[in-house]
Amino acid sequence: MSKYKLGFSIGDSYCGENAEIDLIDDYGYTEEEAKEIINDDDKQYELFREWRNENINQSYWVVKEE
Repeated sequence: MSKYKLGFSIGDSYCGENAEIDLIDDYGYTEEEAKEIINDDDKQYELFREWRNENINQSYWVVKEE
């Protein structure tokens, strides 16, 4: 395991999902790329969104009142 890891968490008061990812071992980034991600909130958020979209069931719909 490398020293370049991110933790992700999403949920509500009833349930949640947590993950710890290693940017080098799990995602295949180089040490230079991983260091850049660790120092960039926007890149971290982008990875979080990708993780969320791949791992959390999500849906949306229009609710119409009759």
